[in-house]
Amino acid sequence: MPQVAEELKITYRDIPSLGESNKPMELFDGDLIMDALPTPFHQYIQANLIYLLKRFLNKNKIGKVFGAVDVFISEFTVYSQMSAFS
Repeated sequence: MPQVAEELKITYRDIPSLGESNKPMELFDGDLIMDALPTPFHQYIQANLIYLLKRFLNKNKIGKVFGAVDVFISEFTVYSQMSAFS
């Protein structure tokens, strides 16, 4: 009986071996997805939202704002977020 080759899945640990890139990278079920950079208008809106969120969180002492972070779901699924808070 012929054997079917398994589909190659990339893990979070494999990403550094791919080299540096300025494009956002995410993993979805082992598939590498490279997005285009956000537009200047998107970055402007994001910066303003982060500023307002940071002011609110600092005033109420209920959390912190972070810049770009990876959200680790599993070894094969990792989302890149432009900003986050906790």
